[in-house]
Amino acid sequence: MPSFSELSSSAEERWQPEEGGEYTTVVVECRVGETSNEYPKIGLWLEVITGEDSGERFWDNTYFSANGRANNMAFAKLAAANPKMDTAYWDKDPDEVEIERALMGSKMKVRTTYDENDRDPSRPWLRCTYIPLDDS
Repeated sequence: MPSFSELSSSAEERWQPEEGGEYTTVVVECRVGETSNEYPKIGLWLEVITGEDSGERFWDNTYFSANGRANNMAFAKLAAANPKMDTAYWDKDPDEVEIERALMGSKMKVRTTYDENDRDPSRPWLRCTYIPLDDS
């Protein structure tokens, strides 16, 4: 069995989306959790399904907080992932399983940018904007 040091030395760098990239993706994993401030967060493992980066995957989180404007943006982002996740959907106060079920397999375009990370400047923060796919 290989040692951890052997595995670590041969590990490949993780793929990162490009700054200003736009990717058509599908949600392959969804995790609903809680922030350190006890607000909900939703993490999506996204797989690129078209173009030269097809098959690559990256993680994106959507956070909620005490900031009403930021929460409005978070709800709009999730509605872009699944248009059924509108105000009426959230008014029913779905549980974690229902949220995960609604997002799993959702397809959308994702536009990526990066912000400075004050804690670790070598690892900028990935910021994703979800864009609904045109059904026409």
